[in-house]
Amino acid sequence: MNRLNRLTALLLLLQTRRVVTSKQLAERFSVSRRTVYRDIRVLEEAGVPILSEAGIGYSLAHGYHLPPVMFTREQAGALITGAKLMDLYGDAATRENCQAALDKIRAVLERPDQRYLERLEDRMAIWRPSIGMPARGDGRMLTRLQAILGDHRVVSMTYHAGHKDEVTHRRVEPLVLCFYGAHWHLFAYCRLRSAYRDFRVDRICNLTRAEERFDAERHGAIDQLVERMVAPTDLKPARIRFSKRAADEIRENRYYWGFVNESIDPEGVEMQFLTPDYAYLARWLVGLCDQVVVLAPLELQEHLQRFARRLYRHYLNFQR
Repeated sequence: MNRLNRLTALLLLLQTRRVVTSKQLAERFSVSRRTVYRDIRVLEEAGVPILSEAGIGYSLAHGYHLPPVMFTREQAGALITGAKLMDLYGDAATRENCQAALDKIRAVLERPDQRYLERLEDRMAIWRPSIGMPARGDGRMLTRLQAILGDHRVVSMTYHAGHKDEVTHRRVEPLVLCFYGAHWHLFAYCRLRSAYRDFRVDRICNLTRAEERFDAERHGAIDQLVERMVAPTDLKPARIRFSKRAADEIRENRYYWGFVNESIDPEGVEMQFLTPDYAYLARWLVGLCDQVVVLAPLELQEHLQRFARRLYRHYLNFQR
């Protein structure tokens, strides 16, 4: 237990007991009596009215108490929302900790507010479709990474790269956890590649925290790193015309593919996209068949032609 937590716990203990001896405090927090004396002095200097009597112990002056932690309904509701999201996207340990924290919050609420939260929780749901969404994390990787980030220690890990289907061993300097694209990601400086890398947390096979510390300040501002990693700067434009029916079908998920704007014309709906990779965009468009026309660029048209020929040859072989 660090000193700040110990001071808080010590103050709470004094609030719940009429009198406490230095011996009891030392045993409770597994510290020496000298440490207890220093902690008591720190609290006194902070303005806490602690009474002490030789041979008896310590107590708080009558009438002094810590104000209870209170939440408005709106604040507690916001925490319920966060817990629902964490239940879907967190690992097992994070979900357990989240639920335990909510139980503590409920304990300090008035009865009417507790009933209100029960009704609210029953009427809120985060739906996870069986297709297209990751399964919930069942391990403790996310929780372990949270514990590691604050220590600025080098990490050794085994990572399974999905696009290459290969497993590599890395030593990295972990910098930030970021959630985007329906997954948790670890942004870190990879010593194997001598560059910043984006590691999907669910593809980290195992990790070990080393004793070696690194200088986190040399990596600059975290928000700039996140912007650099998540938002590619080399985006390529595309103009695509969708049939009215197809436009209605893809309207909800078009932002995932880099949608910028749209305009209506007599032949359908023309949309503009910015994409980091034309082949990536073509894999989506090929499923829409004749409901989509690529107006520009030619490179995107060529990707679709190649995919169409591969599909044709593939199924032609099945007929023979």
